[in-house]
Amino acid sequence: FCVMSSTLLEQARLSHQELEQGVGRIVKLLAHETKTHKQKLIQQHKVLKQVQGLQKTAAKLVTHYEDKDEAVAAEKETMGGSEVFGSFYGRLKDVRDYHRKF
Repeated sequence: FCVMSSTLLEQARLSHQELEQGVGRIVKLLAHETKTHKQKLIQQHKVLKQVQGLQKTAAKLVTHYEDKDEAVAAEKETMGGSEVFGSFYGRLKDVRDYHRKF
């Protein structure tokens, strides 16, 4: 995950995006017609590597959606209710402070 992915919901969004891009990469690999057995083996190994990466990302998403520590629920709660703007400006301040450091 990216360093700037400060919220759990943003991390989940990035994981979904990574899954979609990974599927696209697999489609491109499989769209390329192989002529020799060696090329076919290389293609299969590349696809396998992509699939294994997607499995890891999907496993992270499953744990995110299980939300055993209820962190996602707490994050959603801070995004709603009467303190929406206070929460937003608090996070905005954190982002600005982060960028000042770097």
